[in-house]
Amino acid sequence: MPVDRTAAPRADGSRGAIQARSLTVLSTVALLIVGTAFVTLYRLAMARARVDLVQLVTAQATLIERIYAGEAARTGDSTAARAHALSDFAVASVAFRDFGRTGELVLGERRLDNNLYFLLPERSLGGVVPPPVPFGGRSGEALQRAVDGETGVRQSLDFRGNPVVAAYRHLPLLEVGLVAKLDVSEVRAPFLRAAGITLAVAFVVLLLGSQWHLAWVGPLLTRTFVRTRALESSLRVADASTERYATLFRSAHDPMLIESLDGRVLEANAAAGEIWGGSAEALIGRRATELFPETGDAALAAARQRAASGRPTPAETRVTVAADGSRRTLFVRLAPLRDERGEVTAVSSLAKDITELEAARQSLEARNVALEEAVRARTEELEQELKVCLIYTTPSPRDT
Repeated sequence: MPVDRTAAPRADGSRGAIQARSLTVLSTVALLIVGTAFVTLYRLAMARARVDLVQLVTAQATLIERIYAGEAARTGDSTAARAHALSDFAVASVAFRDFGRTGELVLGERRLDNNLYFLLPERSLGGVVPPPVPFGGRSGEALQRAVDGETGVRQSLDFRGNPVVAAYRHLPLLEVGLVAKLDVSEVRAPFLRAAGITLAVAFVVLLLGSQWHLAWVGPLLTRTFVRTRALESSLRVADASTERYATLFRSAHDPMLIESLDGRVLEANAAAGEIWGGSAEALIGRRATELFPETGDAALAAARQRAASGRPTPAETRVTVAADGSRRTLFVRLAPLRDERGEVTAVSSLAKDITELEAARQSLEARNVALEEAVRARTEELEQELKVCLIYTTPSPRDT
């Protein structure tokens, strides 16, 4: 029987084509999976950096305002309190001013010459305070927004012209802006290096063929796992830093509340719990109208709306009844809390217990009223005595 010698080559060709297509599909799927993984991890790292920076700048802004409020209440001099707060913050934030390889806290203000002045040294300049930059330019955009009254997080250019991820916050009490920033290159660098290594390995694997494919996947996954573990370790360090700032909120001496836009308590510290409910957890979910019934629903809603709109919100005096039945007078200041998109999601209330100060003021007013009454009565007595004296001392017509 004759043998068809053309069948074998066609079969071999088909087998080779199938192997080539299989290798192409396998390598394409592998590249898509690896690329998707790196893009996803990069986006997660960028999102986490934004969240960490927002939490960091919020905690640091609370610290500055707390120092200012305490000093202003103690001295009554807002200018001296501002200088004292900025000086104390510059010293207190040394341990947390820089994070990562390029992260820094930036504090600045706008002066009369329409320039943006920096108030903290930069480690990128060797611990020197950067020179001022013109207001309205692209340099220091996040700090400009913070000084101009905005709060949020975005990618922008810093004073060096480098792209950074920056969370910024306006401190209306001190008329300064606070920024926590991290170079985009630092967030992007490990993923670019990993992507380059992966592409190089994939190219070699494609050249060597499908037989060598599994031999290269193991080391690649091992390196990815090591980098993932290093990223997790960095995230744990960031979580620990976040917890320290949360502890600062919980252990603050003055009552602090975070309210939703409809007036419900979302978070409270221990000082607030001691006044109203015995614990901070007992306040969660309660309405502000329950805590300040004498202020009125309309007044409380108007104050929240004014704070949420970003307009200047003056501090106001509110009377409340504590859990022990005593009446307390609190000096309350509201401020908006924004998410990473800059939208207001809640309102913070920082309260100062001025019950004793208010009682002293009322006592002084009562003494003044009593003193005025005594002076008025004595004046009337003297006028009466003067009239009597005039009657007896004035000569009559008969005498003349």
